[in-house]
Amino acid sequence: MLDQLQYKQSVVKVQSPLAKWITLLSPLYKRFVPVSIQIRKNYKYAKLDDITLLDLLC
Repeated sequence: MLDQLQYKQSVVKVQSPLAKWITLLSPLYKRFVPVSIQIRKNYKYAKLDDITLLDLLC
């Protein structure tokens, strides 16, 4: 039981870098991606929007 503390994983901060990527990529997405791709068929039903997906890929 006392050994278990050494195996505890450290917490990774994801929210802060993700917010920075969103603020960086959001204007670029709106400027360079055509409207036909931004508003495609059934885009409202997607689990993630395009900007969030790009943020996670970066």
